[in-house]
Amino acid sequence: MDLDSYLMQQLNNKLKNQPLSIDRLIFANINDYSPQDFFPGETSGGGVKECYVLTPRRRIYGILTRPDRRARNGYWKLLKCIDDKILGSDGVVGMKQKFLFFQGEQNHSRKTHWCMNEYRIRQHCCSIDCDHKIGRLDDWVLCKVYEEYDREALYSQMERMDIA
Repeated sequence: MDLDSYLMQQLNNKLKNQPLSIDRLIFANINDYSPQDFFPGETSGGGVKECYVLTPRRRIYGILTRPDRRARNGYWKLLKCIDDKILGSDGVVGMKQKFLFFQGEQNHSRKTHWCMNEYRIRQHCCSIDCDHKIGRLDDWVLCKVYEEYDREALYSQMERMDIA
C-alpha cells in the first residue's frame, strides 16, 4: 500500500471513530501554528523533519467552501490549482494538494522551506459508527508538514561560504 492510500485509510478511520496509527501524529488546528512549532527544540537544517497533523478544516467566514489558509505568523499558499487524485478500488477516494508556507502578511511575505501536503476524503464506505453525516467529508483533513530544501541553492550557498 502506498503512502497516499495509507493516509486515506487513516482518514477513514477518523470518520469511523477508529484508532489512527501514524508516527508523529498531532491533533491540532493547523491555523493556530506555524510549521516550526511542530518541531520544538529541533534546529533547522539538520535531518529530515516531518510530522502529520490531523486538523479540522476551517473555512473562511465559517460558511464558504474555500478553506482558511492563515497560520500563526504567515499563511499556506497552494502550489498548484489542480488536485492530485488518490485512487482506490472504487475510483477516486481522496484528494491531495501541496502548499508552501509564506512567513508574514500576504503583501509583505517571504517564502520558506516548509511544505504541507493536505489529504482529504472524497468518498468512503460508511459503517454504523460513521459520523460524517453530521458534517462534510472534508471537515477533517490530514496534513503532512515537512521541510523541503532546494539542493542547488543550498550547494551554492555552501560554496559562497567556502564549506563545499
